[in-house]
Amino acid sequence: MPLITKSSVEGAIRTRRRRPIFMVDLAVPRDIDPAVAELEDVYLFSIDDLQTVIDENRQQRAAAAGGAKLLIDEEVARFLTDTRVKDAGPPSARCATKPTRYACRPWSRRGACWRRANPRMKRSNFSPIP
Repeated sequence: MPLITKSSVEGAIRTRRRRPIFMVDLAVPRDIDPAVAELEDVYLFSIDDLQTVIDENRQQRAAAAGGAKLLIDEEVARFLTDTRVKDAGPPSARCATKPTRYACRPWSRRGACWRRANPRMKRSNFSPIP
């Protein structure tokens, strides 16, 4: 036997002058008569209704997470590409920004270090800075 019946809710609707009533029945067994949901201006939700909403939200979040994972993968790939470019770039950037300090000449100490780090580099790869 439910604690809240259809007739008691009908009286509450009249007292409230037809303002909507939002009811959530979390009890098992139910405390609110399921017939109450048939009344106009009454919104009755049970634990089963909430579980349905939870499942729908979970599916939407999973779909959104898939899109977010794709976005993260793209950004990680872009970051790694940028990092590789930056790792390769500083010596040439130094030569471009501070040519007097880091002169890329075959006879400079800097050029000798580069050739030791990469034996394939030849003296012809370096040109004197005017």
